[in-house]
Amino acid sequence: METIQAVGQAKQLQYWAPEDKITIFTNGQDGSEQYEAKLRAIAPHLPFGVENRKISRLEEAEKSIHVYLADDETPREVGFLVYDPLTSSGSFAWQLGLNRTATGNIAADHPFYQTSVRGVFAAGDCITAHRSIPHASSSGYYAAIAAMKQLHGDLYEFQSVVDQTGYRAD
Repeated sequence: METIQAVGQAKQLQYWAPEDKITIFTNGQDGSEQYEAKLRAIAPHLPFGVENRKISRLEEAEKSIHVYLADDETPREVGFLVYDPLTSSGSFAWQLGLNRTATGNIAADHPFYQTSVRGVFAAGDCITAHRSIPHASSSGYYAAIAAMKQLHGDLYEFQSVVDQTGYRAD
């Protein structure tokens, strides 16, 4: 999970959770200690714990989830668990030189979802930190229409609405 996203989610959860009960599990990722330092630098006053050990298993309990950590058979009881793994847009984004957002997503703005490279459109989970099926399908729909309009403009030698408006994630 990106550092800024983790802090944002922890801040949202603090309204529903007791102050000392928010824990960010890093699942033993490489650089977990540096990750914790980044979290603390961004939100020094936010009351949350950071657990750097790997999660060995999860078990459903009556009204909670039991989290078992590596080398520890004592369950940690949590009432709410968010899983937000680090994802990558693939090497093609770097190869094409696409601009990225602060959270590492491909920069592509509504309504056409054209990236910083003309003719390259992006949609769905690779353009937002808030992944959801409705957003993915609607952004895909708009990106497909914009790509079609741009291709028709190129084919029939007129400036498409995509190129006229200048909506490009520069």
